Amino acid sequence: LYKKIFNQIKGFFVWESVYQKIEKNSIVFVQYPQYKRQFNRKRILKLLKKKKNIHIICLIHDIDKLRHVTLRKSISNEFNEILTLSSKIIVHNQSMQSYLIDEGIESSKLVPIKIFDYLRSDYKITHPKYSTKVIIAGNLDHSKSKYLENLWKVKTEFVLYGSNYHLPPHDNIVCKGALSPNDVPKALNTGY
Repeated sequence: LYKKIFNQIKGFFVWESVYQKIEKNSIVFVQYPQYKRQFNRKRILKLLKKKKNIHIICLIHDIDKLRHVTLRKSISNEFNEILTLSSKIIVHNQSMQSYLIDEGIESSKLVPIKIFDYLRSDYKITHPKYSTKVIIAGNLDHSKSKYLENLWKVKTEFVLYGSNYHLPPHDNIVCKGALSPNDVPKALNTGY
């Protein structure tokens, strides 16, 4: 409880500092979702728009409603507020754009960047083969994904696909390097 209170007090002063540092007519990028509520964030963003004429650009990583996740009212309200405050909203693809338009967001505010939306006509579904291997695909930089440093301690085989893997070799870890997006589904045909 004390840690939560401390973090909220700290957040209050961080956002006060943000207000002081941002110059008039600036562009401010915010990300959504932000699962940790921060006391004072909404108030400062509103003040920045009103008093300093800033433009807020929101990058949406995920929309919980699209994943059929039940939202607390406070998270739902925060989502609606950030959409309202934003001058532009960067969305993944046409599907996310269409959803937000259906929710009443002006299409002129939405900027799709066309990621995560490719379908392949040549893709054939294959059923995975049973295996106890664990497959990990993505950015393998251990400073970003700390758990990678401890894989050698787990008594199972790991097969890694991706770039930036710079840890010492271990018998239970096989790093196969980065693949093109089209080749990833073919490689993920066994294990977990």
